[in-house]
Amino acid sequence: MPINKLKLQNFTIKLFSVLGFLVSLYSYYVEMKVEHDKNYIALCDISEHISCSKAFNSHYGRGFGILNDIFGEGSILDQPNSLYGMFAYFGMFLLALTDRIKMSRVFLNVTVMCNVMSVYLGYILIFILKDFCVICVSTYVINFVLVVAAYKKYHHLISLSHEHDRKNQ
Repeated sequence: MPINKLKLQNFTIKLFSVLGFLVSLYSYYVEMKVEHDKNYIALCDISEHISCSKAFNSHYGRGFGILNDIFGEGSILDQPNSLYGMFAYFGMFLLALTDRIKMSRVFLNVTVMCNVMSVYLGYILIFILKDFCVICVSTYVINFVLVVAAYKKYHHLISLSHEHDRKNQ
C-alpha cells in the first residue's frame, strides 16, 4: 500500500508539472502575440480588470519586476515570467522522476520558492496592477498543489526510510 501512495504522489506531481508547463506556454504565446499584434485579444482578456495581457505586459511580467531592475532591460535575465515558469515546471517534472530523499528535499525547496513568488506576484496583481489574471491565478493554484504534493512525498519517503531502517535492525 505505501508504494501505491508514492505512485499517486508522483503522478500528481507530474500531472501538475505538465499543467504548469502548458499554462506557462500559453502565457508565453499570449505575450508574443500581443507584442507582435497590438489588435490581438487573448481568450483570458475578459474585461478591463480581468486581463492576462495586462499582467503579462506589465513591468512585473518580465523578470518578476526584479531582475530587469537589477540587470537592466534587455539583459539575458530580462525574460517573460512564463519562460521562467516553463523551466521551473520542466525541472519539477524531472525531479519527480526520482524517489530519493535528497532530491525530494530539493523539489520541496523549489516548490516553496515558487509559492513565495506566487504570493509576491499575487500581491502585485491585486494591489498594484488592480487586475485579475485567470492564467496567473491558475499558476498560483498549481504551485500550491505542487508544494502540498512535494511535502507529502518528502515526508512519505522519510517514513519509508525509517520503516526500512527499523526492519534492518
